[in-house]
Amino acid sequence: MKKFNVIKKVMSILCVLTITIMTLPIGNYVSALTGVYLGISAPSNYNPTAGSTITFTLSYTGDVANIMIGTGSVVLNGFTANKSLSGTGNTRTLTLTNLQGSGSGKSVSITGGTAISSTGDLSNSANSVISGTFTITPGDTVAPVLAITGPNPNSIKAGQTVVYVAKYTDNVGIANIMLGNGSIILNGFTANKSIAVSGNDRIITLTNIQGAVGGSKTISITGGTAIDAAGNLSNAATSLPFTIVQNVVVVPDSVPPVLTITGPNPNTIYAGQTVTYIANYADDVGIANIMLGNGSIILNGFTANIRISGVNNSRTITLTNIQGAIGGSKYISITGGTAIDAAGNLANAATSLPFSIIQNTTPPVTPETPQTPPANKPADWIPNPNTGK
Repeated sequence: MKKFNVIKKVMSILCVLTITIMTLPIGNYVSALTGVYLGISAPSNYNPTAGSTITFTLSYTGDVANIMIGTGSVVLNGFTANKSLSGTGNTRTLTLTNLQGSGSGKSVSITGGTAISSTGDLSNSANSVISGTFTITPGDTVAPVLAITGPNPNSIKAGQTVVYVAKYTDNVGIANIMLGNGSIILNGFTANKSIAVSGNDRIITLTNIQGAVGGSKTISITGGTAIDAAGNLSNAATSLPFTIVQNVVVVPDSVPPVLTITGPNPNTIYAGQTVTYIANYADDVGIANIMLGNGSIILNGFTANIRISGVNNSRTITLTNIQGAIGGSKYISITGGTAIDAAGNLANAATSLPFSIIQNTTPPVTPETPQTPPANKPADWIPNPNTGK
């Protein structure tokens, strides 16, 4: 009977142990049968990217007298991260930031002895508690790219305007563009700046540009004016140059060509003879074309045949077989518009000095009557014009 009672007690103890073991947490829960138990939740993200953050919840159950967990008790399996713990009571939050180490099968272990019971028993003293696994995917390490197009135009006068376009691109996407006037550096000139938005482009307008005449006028944009979701910042960039050219003030040509007439040569003739004049054209800038023709020459007080010759800016007017009444005040007039300059200004009209037609008084030549000498005179005698003897 005594032996039977011993067997009965052993069986009772085995039943209690079996029931105790069956009621203990399973999976991520490990216990050394101390009465204090630690469990780790699933990761907050099974596929975090490199550089990102995940969290775990640590829960203590049972006879919890004190929790002594610190970051030194947190073991990272197959990756690195910054560790921090927060929370009160029997729950702690484990936060891992800046995850590094791409790949699968990553996990977290909590060493034994991070809590103690009222009887001095330590939590999971025999084994570490290990979390479920997760995968760290490669993060976005490609920064946004800034490129500057322009200038438009590439050659200006002082005081004018030039436009550039700052173009931002990214392999994943631009999160924010922070381009401001202070990030735009003017190299070799001054100007007023304005920035307009067009999607991921920024239109930079520079007005009232001032600087020395010459080229190599550029703009620079500092780095970090755009950011993507992974925190990558855009590059710095420098534009192509533009040139400031000399501002030449063009004064409009309002001065017409000037026509003057020299002559006549000669200024006295008989009817039927010839007179010449010279038409001279002059201009402050230059003669573009001379259109003098016979129809532009008016004969005042006579008739004649007209012939025009000459090159460059002079024309010789030859009047032949002149016919008209005896007397002076015979002259020519040239109508306006017989020459033009590059600005379209036309030459003036002009009137010449006069010439005269005089009477042709040359007497006719008559043969002399032969003289018969007196009988008392030699054969070659001629009378004395004064005495007749």
